Parts: sequence; C-alpha cells; structure tokens
Amino acid sequence: MCGRFAIHASEKEIIDHFHLKQGFSMRARYNLAPTQTIPIICEMGGAIEFARWGFLASWVKAEGDQIPLGHINARFESLAEKPSFRHAFKNQRCLIPASGYFEWLTVANKKHPYYVYLRAKPLIAFAGIWSFWKMPNGEMLRTCAIITMAATGPLQKFHERMPVIISPDNYALWLQRTNNQTKLEQMFVLPTQENVGIHAVSSRMSNPQFEGIECIKSL
Repeated sequence: MCGRFAIHASEKEIIDHFHLKQGFSMRARYNLAPTQTIPIICEMGGAIEFARWGFLASWVKAEGDQIPLGHINARFESLAEKPSFRHAFKNQRCLIPASGYFEWLTVANKKHPYYVYLRAKPLIAFAGIWSFWKMPNGEMLRTCAIITMAATGPLQKFHERMPVIISPDNYALWLQRTNNQTKLEQMFVLPTQENVGIHAVSSRMSNPQFEGIECIKSL
C-alpha cells in the first residue's frame, strides 16, 4: 500500500521531468499523509494540479459538515469493475509525482518505518485516479487516490500491496484511455534488488506532524 510519501525535487526538476508547460509553487514535503493536498498531473504538457489525498466518487454523501476520509489507495486489479473507481479509471487518470515513499516493517510487535525509492531516478510517478466532489458549502473539491498492485521483489516483506509506479516512457500512455490490462501492466516499474533503495528512518516520521529532511535520513 502507500500511506505516506515524499516529494522534495525542485520545481524546475519536476517541470523538466514531466515536460510541463506551466510553472507552479510548492515547497518540499517529506511526510505527506492522507487528507493532505498533494500535486497531481492530469495532462501531459499541462500544469500541476493539486488534490486532496482521499478519493471521493461524485456520489459520496457528506458526513454533516465533515469531508469523508475517502480512499487513499485503489486496487489496480478491480479498477475497471468497482463502482467507486471505474469512471475515474476510464476518464480521469493522473500521475502523482514523488521522490519516494514509506513502508513499515513489524519486528517484535513494533513497527519500524523505511524509506523506499528508485536508485537511478530522483523522481517517480505513482499511477493515480482523481475526481471532483461537491463539498457541503457547494465548492468543488478535487480528490485523488494512489493505485496499488500486489507487492513483488524486495517489497514483499513489508506489505502485500505496493504503489504502482509508471515508467517515464509511458507517462502519456497512462493518461490515455486504454483499459487493456496487459498493455497497462507493461507500463509499470517493478522493484528489484538492483533498482530499489530501502533504508530505515526515524520512527518520528510516523507522526504526520513531523516534517523535514530528517524524515528520509538513513539511520
């Protein structure tokens, strides 16, 4: 799964990597958590958009004046069939820029956080979906979820699921409307011992209020 991630590349690095035509303003973030606002890309050559991390289908009811938590992850295997996700999977895919993400390993009943990243890629893109949701005050809120798949390689020891990472050559293809399962799976970057870096980090980053480069420093 993916419940925390970091994006600390510069604005120029993000613009160049994703071939964006418009600039944006965003500070480095080292401990992004669900319900927070995160950057997404809905169109190649377009601009960075911002969305609340916690996908809400347009028909989801409000909980009084509160915004429901929504889905932070969506399973790739059931995107085309699940009512909550199938419209967005067909029409509203996105890329979610990241530098890396966090997983927890339980040892002796205690969870230890680890930072996961691709060694040769300072920037990666999670596969995502997005939607607009009408808030109780009538305003439209853009929400999103990170797509996951069955964990493979060195990530299997952490969790049964892992985020889907799209290879740079396939960014534009992911944003198109093909639903061919085999073609989509060919766009994924699969983790191996050679291409993935994993190191233990401070247990303080389990607190979503803890922020800064210390979140990703190796112990």
